[in-house]
Formats: sequence, C-alpha cells, structure tokens
Amino acid sequence: GGMATVYLAHDLKHDRKVWPDFHHAADLEASGRVVDFLPREAADAFCLRGGPGAIAEQLIGVLTAAPTAFDYVVLHPIPDPKFPTDPEHAYTARVAREILPAVLGRPVLVAPPAEYVALGAARQAAWALSGEAEPPRWAIADTVAADASPTPQVRERYAELRAATETWDS
Repeated sequence: GGMATVYLAHDLKHDRKVWPDFHHAADLEASGRVVDFLPREAADAFCLRGGPGAIAEQLIGVLTAAPTAFDYVVLHPIPDPKFPTDPEHAYTARVAREILPAVLGRPVLVAPPAEYVALGAARQAAWALSGEAEPPRWAIADTVAADASPTPQVRERYAELRAATETWDS
C-alpha cells in the first residue's frame, strides 16, 4: 500500500488555508477535498442534499424518525457558498425562506441581510455604557414572514412522541 498523508488541523487551517470544519471555510470545495476519502454513505449520514424541497423532506424524515419529541430545532451553521453573492439569493437566506417554514410547519420571520454580529456587539456596548437594567430596544426593519406548504406530520409525530415519553425521568 501507499503512504497516507496526515495533516493536523493547525496545518490545514493555517498553512494550507483549508478548514475541515466546513462552516468556517473560505474555500468550501478545498475543504471538501480534505475528506473526499470518505465513502458517499458516510457523507450522507451527516449531510442533506438537493434543492429546498428535498432538503426539507430529509429534515422532516430525520425529525419524525427520532425517538424523542423536539420543541426546538437548531441547525448547525450552514456553509454559505460564495456564489451567488447576492444576499437575497444566498444559500443561508434560501434556507430560512424556503426550507425552515416547511420543516417547522409555520411561517418564519426572516430579517434582511445585515452585519448582525457587529450590530449585536454595538447593542451590548451601548447597554454596558448606559448602566440600564435592560438592553436598548433593537428594531430590525423590513423583516418578512416566509411561509411554505405545511407539514402537519412533523407536529403530529412530535405530539405522539411527547405523549409516549411524558413519564420518563428527566
């Protein structure tokens, strides 16, 4: 057999500019090549593929097959490919508008693209400087409600699971 090359995470991130934790990657394709030795079945075990409808269907399948009920679903940060560069059509914006409403079975409020980390830091700084007990009000303009076809089977399955596990110890 041939020799395998092993890279430490530090080498990949700093020397080769490749991030194996994909949501931090500037070059998603280069990061993907780091793990291209995995068989497709391994990748499919922890990723979703396809357009908005297919991804929503896969998420609903995972949630309804789970042996427990969920009150909240928090998605791991999603890589946002560089293209398209238009924030209105970017991948993360489309997930919020086209996938989450179908999975949750209700409208999702979607804020316009902005530098929310910087805005949040500015709000925290203003709060710290104000000495007030509550943070300053922060209105997000132009928030829209995104909706999709309902998926009642998700909520019904949650209710079944909750009823079946009510007596379990926490």
